[in-house]
Amino acid sequence: MPLSWPHEWPGRNTILPFARSWKVSNVVMERTFYYRLISLGEDNKISTADAFIVEDLLSFSGGEIRAIVRDILASTPDSDSILLLKAAEECYKHATGFRGRLDSSMFNPQRARGRLASSPYGPPGHNHEALALRSEAEAKELSSAYRRCWTNFWIQVVNHAPGGPTLFHPPASLVFAPPLDLDPGDPPVYLFRTFDWNSPGVSNSKIVASALGAFGSPQESRTDLLALGRRKATALLHRHLDNPSFEPDADDNLMSWTSSPLFAIQEFLPGQFAPESWLLELYRATAMELGGPLSSFWRLRDREEYCNGEYLSQGTLTHAGRSCLVTLEHLERAGLYELYPEFCAPESRNQWTNRVKELRQGYWAHLTTTTDKEIQLALQVGRCFSPSDPLNMALMLLSFKNRDNLGVPRISQLRPPRWAEKPVEVCRFWRATQVLKACKSARQDDSGVSVPMGDDLSSHYETLRGIFREPKMRTR
Repeated sequence: MPLSWPHEWPGRNTILPFARSWKVSNVVMERTFYYRLISLGEDNKISTADAFIVEDLLSFSGGEIRAIVRDILASTPDSDSILLLKAAEECYKHATGFRGRLDSSMFNPQRARGRLASSPYGPPGHNHEALALRSEAEAKELSSAYRRCWTNFWIQVVNHAPGGPTLFHPPASLVFAPPLDLDPGDPPVYLFRTFDWNSPGVSNSKIVASALGAFGSPQESRTDLLALGRRKATALLHRHLDNPSFEPDADDNLMSWTSSPLFAIQEFLPGQFAPESWLLELYRATAMELGGPLSSFWRLRDREEYCNGEYLSQGTLTHAGRSCLVTLEHLERAGLYELYPEFCAPESRNQWTNRVKELRQGYWAHLTTTTDKEIQLALQVGRCFSPSDPLNMALMLLSFKNRDNLGVPRISQLRPPRWAEKPVEVCRFWRATQVLKACKSARQDDSGVSVPMGDDLSSHYETLRGIFREPKMRTR
């Protein structure tokens, strides 16, 4: 049944007069915007008991939600649809993040028990008075139910927001799911996507949309892969990943990304991207059961040399303002092929993943020092992605090779987060960023080598020169 919203709350499809051109007071605008935001979570399939829990949490968190709405309205002059999406995403982050402003764990379990006991929507077959006297273990179970309902509600809000994403969110029925590789609070620093005009779906400076998201039914493109039957999901995943012709299927709702360059993107919601390795593990048993090409493909992807740190997104992803778009021509002019002549070898252009494997396991695997020219070129190419701060992208580019650096001894003992365990160049990049952080903190590494810090290109060069060892001078 639908949530029992107050009678003055509008439906999800109602057009509301909160455009900034209208002479409406801030209080009325904030109130109207708040109601529009909350109405995005309405779902006719929600159970009565879950609806009661959500209403309870909305009552408890209404002030914080309004404060978030107020901040969004005051901080940006964007269109109403973009503001609504930003508010939905911000509330979702606070509702699912540890100790966020909308974290359901701050809702007192004792109050939850009392509220549920006094409602007509408690679990069937339970005495409501006895319900308020449950044990601590049962109270934890109730808190878990509140968190589940609250998370599901905000996922609905995000998914129904104009231009909102389709999040990967394992339903409770997926009891066979392995733990998700990514900590929602610690996603990859950068994800990349390369594309041209013939690539499937739509990719431009504002959105990346799957074939289904761009040309199919909006309702179908908002359907989470994890909510489908196991056999159907396995078949769809296989067709997307094992597509040598790159011809789009009309019902393909996935788009591929990698944590190894060349299209940079960052700061997205938990669940916006799912690791390919996690999805393959999730549907491994079904692929083996179906046999044939599916089981052969799954076994091939088990081989570590074909791990490219790949991630998948669903439906339409709005990335304007959180990404940069760079052409290959721009990278060429900046010196990409001068930094890595291996990229322009004509005989290797059709080898795809085999060429990547060859580079990783060949010359690039040997420990090497870094020349001044390489640092300068890395910074030039890095500026294509981030003109104001090319340092991180320069580190990413230099990490393609196994480079000798001064390091910080304690960092070599740190275990990288799961997203940075492989491929090897992503792991090197993560360790290089840890060295950089340590140097910024101490202003010098444990070897006593000064590492200048600054925001101009010259300071960036000196920073990198202070991190990577120089080639030794030849003596006669």
